[in-house]
Parts: sequence; C-alpha cells; structure tokens
Amino acid sequence: MKIALLVFPILAGCSSTQFVSTDIVTMADQVQQVKDLRDRDDDGVIEARERCDRTLVGAIVDNDGCPSSESSKMTQRLDVKFANNSDILLPGSTVSIKKLADFLKAYPKAEIIVEGHASKVGDPAKNLILSENRAKRVANTLTQVFGIDADRVGAVGFGDTQPLVSGDSESAHSKNRRVMAAVSGESINVVMRWTIFTDEQ
Repeated sequence: MKIALLVFPILAGCSSTQFVSTDIVTMADQVQQVKDLRDRDDDGVIEARERCDRTLVGAIVDNDGCPSSESSKMTQRLDVKFANNSDILLPGSTVSIKKLADFLKAYPKAEIIVEGHASKVGDPAKNLILSENRAKRVANTLTQVFGIDADRVGAVGFGDTQPLVSGDSESAHSKNRRVMAAVSGESINVVMRWTIFTDEQ
C-alpha cells in the first residue's frame, strides 16, 4: 500500500504536462540543392568538384577527381650483322627486326633512326654506300614487311668511320658489318589504390 502511495504522485505529475504544437520547429521555405553531390564514376569526388570524368575505378585521385599517374620507359635495341660486301639480310635477322617492329607498334609515338656500318675492308667511298644500303634494307623491312609507318623510320649510313671493334682481324671485321638501332618508348600508367586483392606488398 505504501508503494502505491509513492507511485501515484509521480504519475499525476507526468499527466499534468501538456504537449504544445509550437514546440516543433518547421522550415517555412525549402532550400534547393544547387550542388551536384552525386559521384557518377565512383572515385570518391562529387560531380560539383569533378574535373576528370570516367576515372578508372580504383585509381588514386586528387581533390578534382583526376587520377594519379606514373611514367615508365622501355628501350629496344637492334644489332644485325651482314656478310662481307653485302646488304642482304642473314638468316635470323628478320626475327630481330620483328622484335623491333613489335616494340614500335606498342609505342606508336616512338621514332627510330637505323644506322648502317661497314668494316674497314675495301674502298671507304664504297663502304659508305654499302652502309647506307644496309640501313635502308632494315628500314624497308620495318615498313614494307612489318607495316611500320615510313614517317617513323629513318636510315643513315656511316661507312667504316665508326667501328664497333678495333683491329684488322676477320673477327673484328665481321662484328663491324652491322646495322644498329635503339628506340625508347614511354607509357603512362594510372596509379591504383591498394586493396586486399592487390598482389604487390
């Protein structure tokens, strides 16, 4: 009975409090959202600030939604030999030239100068012409056989003025009858965010 007497005043006090509708705060006017808060390419940057649309999913981006990138350079070299007083390609040379052509196709902005050389055997004037013909032979193989644009391939002959190996032995002469070339290509790669599926540590 004593418990009932204690509880009753509390309930009575609660029931005396009335709810007033004016306690609810309402907004008289609706505020229109003028900024586009969507993220269409899922890069974590809203459209209102987006500067690079269609970002690769998973790429590291800056505050404007543009992906971070890094460049890498690759180099391909060519060194094919020739028989004495000849500009005919030796067996196996086409394989090396094809590797160079494949590299040029992978890097379409790369250009190359093919350099022809001759050994110090015979007349220097004839060796100059021979070295030019060797360079042209390789350049034509790149363009006519493997389809590289002729505007990307140049050919020059140096005669016997730039020997690779000094000396008057047949071994030295055979190494100096050559066509050489080197070309570099650069690729731009998007830097990706690390995830639990990334295989690099």
